[in-house]
Amino acid sequence: MPPARATPDTLPTYGRLIPPGSAPGLSATEWLLADGAGGFAMGTVAGTPTRRYHAWLIAATTPPVGRLSMLSCCAEWLVESAGTPEEKRHDLSTFFFTGSRAPRGEDHLSAFQVGETARWTYELPTAAGTTRVTRELVLANQADRPDAGAACIVRYTIENPPRSAQLHVRPLVSMRDFHGLLRGRGCPDRFLVTEQEGTVATEVAARFGPLGPGRGPAASPTLQLSFPAATFTHDSQWWYDFEYPVEASRGQDCHEDLFNPGLFVAPIDAKRGKPISVELRAWIGTLSDRPRADFADLAKDETARQTKIVADTLRTARAGAPTSDLAIALARLTCAADRFIVKREIEIAPRDLAAAPAASVSVIAGYPWFSDWGRDTMICLPGLMLTTGRFVEARKTLETFARLRKNGLIPNWFDNAGNAEYNTVDAALWFIHAACEYAKAAKDPAIFDGEIGRACLDIVKHYRAGTDHCIKMDDDGLITAGDAGTQLTWMDAKRDGVVFTP
Repeated sequence: MPPARATPDTLPTYGRLIPPGSAPGLSATEWLLADGAGGFAMGTVAGTPTRRYHAWLIAATTPPVGRLSMLSCCAEWLVESAGTPEEKRHDLSTFFFTGSRAPRGEDHLSAFQVGETARWTYELPTAAGTTRVTRELVLANQADRPDAGAACIVRYTIENPPRSAQLHVRPLVSMRDFHGLLRGRGCPDRFLVTEQEGTVATEVAARFGPLGPGRGPAASPTLQLSFPAATFTHDSQWWYDFEYPVEASRGQDCHEDLFNPGLFVAPIDAKRGKPISVELRAWIGTLSDRPRADFADLAKDETARQTKIVADTLRTARAGAPTSDLAIALARLTCAADRFIVKREIEIAPRDLAAAPAASVSVIAGYPWFSDWGRDTMICLPGLMLTTGRFVEARKTLETFARLRKNGLIPNWFDNAGNAEYNTVDAALWFIHAACEYAKAAKDPAIFDGEIGRACLDIVKHYRAGTDHCIKMDDDGLITAGDAGTQLTWMDAKRDGVVFTP
């Protein structure tokens, strides 16, 4: 999509105006927001979920993994003259069901933008003429705020509303491993909905227990929903047979059921010339974990954070005049790259506790399904962190993987439960390369006096002597590795014990 605006002092926002009837064609164009901890929100420009990974709140319960899809999306309507013979409902959402597409909110979509937030604009024919409804989503960024939990806020802004109108919102809850799919048939008691007395918050608590080895966190958290401007009606429903075309095209299971705990109704008072805004909040935890900020605060914080990152990049790159094309390109790239840098919770061996960094950093190998991979992290570290002047994060990333080394190997990847796999021959060599690049770029050769230096020497020692997976330096100085049952390079496909690339 072409940039709607992109200058060094105003962050790049990508967007487009959408001619009437063209929105369905944008169900293949995707957007992404990330929270700095491995969690994210993702979907399509058309607003129609087409993957199991499309959701408004995917939370990393043990950052950056343990990811659960919590709030898939919402079904929404602007309702005129509700409860009367003249009632008229205007769709704001669209879904694929088996053999159909409904409701048809995409027919009213007129614009989309994504930057610090994701924003959709709908134009509805109402008794007031044209009523404009904007839905805007922001995530709570956890990268620089250790106390911040996984949360999203959705702000609805209504311009020129009819005199008697309500906003109806039904949250569609998934609360599952983000790789999985939810089934409602045969599971009537899977969820327990508790409305907190004296508030309009609704606690949706999963009754199912641990997700099982390698499938996610040990316990299922609760999802809190709060809509201060609305009243809540406890009207639990299962919505069946959502269809995800992208999953179907990949030959995978493509159908899901989603749970709706009830209906939020927000009355919209017609105030001519003044837009009306209401906010739906969703977060992980308890009521006491409620986000301290509102939508404007979160958006402002994210703008300030990204603006600083861009400024640091321009200063490091010596990009010249702030209005140069190079500066604009760097701003775009820097904001995109930032989404991949995440905090990581690691267990440090007792010998390293005293030297453990205050916060660990890693890199997501790719959205939506990858976690952080050692090889990918070390290859991209110079581009993501050194050219952008993020030397503190670069050093913490190297320290993270140095402390997780085993027999001279750094982790190849982590599953969604956080378990490390060490099946890589080249990641440890890329680690040494990244450490040397960091020392040069940051002018910090002293890093080799600590854990990072010890890790480099440990790698060389084990590669010389021989280590796991038949990895060993041969007589000619080259590295040999593996056998018919191992997959140790980037071409690491393995299925049912069969390795496809020798």
